[in-house]
Amino acid sequence: MSQSKAYTLPYRPAIDGLRAIAVLGVIFYHLQEPWALGGYLGVETFFVVSGYLITSLLLRDIAQFGHLRLRRFWWRRIRRLGPALWVFLLATVALSRLIAPATWPRLRADLPAALAYYLNWHYIWRHVPYFERYLHPPLIQHLWSLAVEEQFYLVWPLFLALLLYSRRRAAPAARLAWLRRLWPLMFALAFASLARMGWLAQHEQWTWAYYGTDARAAGFLIGGAFAFLWPLGAAHEVSQGLRRWLAWLAPLGLAGIFSAYATLHEFTPWLYPWAFLGVALSTAAVLLPAALAPDSLWSRALGHPLLRWVGTRSYAMYLWHWPLIALFRPGAECLWPHSLCVLGHLLFVALLSEWSYRTIEHPIRRWGFRAWARTLPRRAGTLGAGALLFALTAGFLTWRPWVNVEEATAVIESAAPLALTATEAPHPTTATLAPPPRATNTEPRRPPAMQTATPPRPSALALASTDKVPSLPASLSAPLTAVLSPTATEARLIGTPSPAWTCYVTLIGDSVMARTYSTWMAYNGLQYQFYMDAQANRTPGQVLPTIDRLAREGYLYPNVVLHIGTNVMPSPGILDQIFSRLIRAGVRKIYLVNIRRPVGWLHVANQRLAQAAERWPQVILVDWAAASEGHPAWFLADGTHLSQRGAQAYVALVRQAIDKYGCAP
Repeated sequence: MSQSKAYTLPYRPAIDGLRAIAVLGVIFYHLQEPWALGGYLGVETFFVVSGYLITSLLLRDIAQFGHLRLRRFWWRRIRRLGPALWVFLLATVALSRLIAPATWPRLRADLPAALAYYLNWHYIWRHVPYFERYLHPPLIQHLWSLAVEEQFYLVWPLFLALLLYSRRRAAPAARLAWLRRLWPLMFALAFASLARMGWLAQHEQWTWAYYGTDARAAGFLIGGAFAFLWPLGAAHEVSQGLRRWLAWLAPLGLAGIFSAYATLHEFTPWLYPWAFLGVALSTAAVLLPAALAPDSLWSRALGHPLLRWVGTRSYAMYLWHWPLIALFRPGAECLWPHSLCVLGHLLFVALLSEWSYRTIEHPIRRWGFRAWARTLPRRAGTLGAGALLFALTAGFLTWRPWVNVEEATAVIESAAPLALTATEAPHPTTATLAPPPRATNTEPRRPPAMQTATPPRPSALALASTDKVPSLPASLSAPLTAVLSPTATEARLIGTPSPAWTCYVTLIGDSVMARTYSTWMAYNGLQYQFYMDAQANRTPGQVLPTIDRLAREGYLYPNVVLHIGTNVMPSPGILDQIFSRLIRAGVRKIYLVNIRRPVGWLHVANQRLAQAAERWPQVILVDWAAASEGHPAWFLADGTHLSQRGAQAYVALVRQAIDKYGCAP
């Protein structure tokens, strides 16, 4: 067999099937499906596949021509990836200006970096986290991976050319053989990249660990190392026994990929770098039999026509899916039933991807720019179809059926958001009430400002009346759940406070709770005194020093309302530490409010909160997630932070729990 024939890259349908799995994982992750918590790891699968295919392509050039044709390689990469990207960016700019002008300033700042393929470093420099998305996430944030890939396409051939130059006096075949024997070096570089990722994560540089080319090069290098061993197009080098062994790796690799995509959420403690390494090796376990044993059972299954169709359009799907989701997120802007939101997104992503593939990508890759431009007069129909599809997409992203008009208008408030840090006490009055005497001297100091005899005047976002808690609809009484053990019976019998004594409550939370500040403070009087310490972006781990500080300052009262987990999923260990520290500090009752946020890991976080409440008899679970289900008017456009109506409902629900289960004196 000649060298030319040996290194010809054949088409392997199973590789497109692997691409399909990767892109669907990413899409369903962004659609916040609870069974795709680790779908973002599909990008790592893409990196391994790209590293393997590109290295095989470069080795083919060396085998056929004795050197690397760098300009031709880079030009083919531009022709393959550039046109679809340029059309996509043009359409995204139009969508931003027409239907979401609030996204335009961020998009305008990101465009140069996207066009020049350094968007990942742009986000590192600007400290734009990948996993923190609330209102108006960046419309082209997903192009960070394309930037990393293009940087690999630029540097990797130069690195191989430098290695070849060091052996320039050897015969071409000897140079190629020597180069392929360097596969241990490629694995060493891959593990160096993983070590870099782990070091960055250990030093809490999460943005760099996720976006950085130095931290994410391992996937490309692992794919390239396996290409050095068994390049695509060199199946003759693989023995029949090795081919059978590789074929049995495929189901193991698929099991690893699917389990990672399903379970490895962004709060997995060993995510950096071990989850990425596991996905890379699992991908290689599927990729090698797909390339070298195409007749195996699993390779034929991956080459199914439907998977092949998705795989050939995976680049376009990856481009188009994110701005559609960012502009019309299930649970936020998309107020339809979740399944209809998902189906609508999948339909338009498929249509836009098919149009891009047939009109832009495939013709230019096959014939080139000039030949494609000459066919444009004959493509008036397809271009018109693209314009119609764009208009339908814009209509889809702005359509609001099944939404109560009165509730929808309540979400769009003109009121400025509350300060994200609310730790000050309510406004003092001239009359104060001394706290009731206690048997010990360990009672926390109650500041005079917390002992008003007359409730302060409500602010603009407070309730209209302060003499009665607004009652929730009867349908919302059921979602209030309590997790108690018999040891808490005595505390529950304390009952509702009266003017004879005052119920003191400390509120600890994040920016969601901060938006309820005025509503809580409107109730301060003879029966209740509330003190809030709520800070934006507060994580569960940051609650521990907050508890210590409040205890020192005398603001940690026997009753605590705790709202955590919006920003970072709480671990069981940290929850137990929080409850233990609160109880040691003298807290007798803890009202734990679970969360609502349009993310796929919501059910996991709330399950952890519920399980933690079951372990502690002093903890009562207040089910805000269930109570707020189906009430979009209670939230701002991000689906997480509260509107005025939402703040009132939130406070009413928690106070209903306090009235029902008692207040510790």
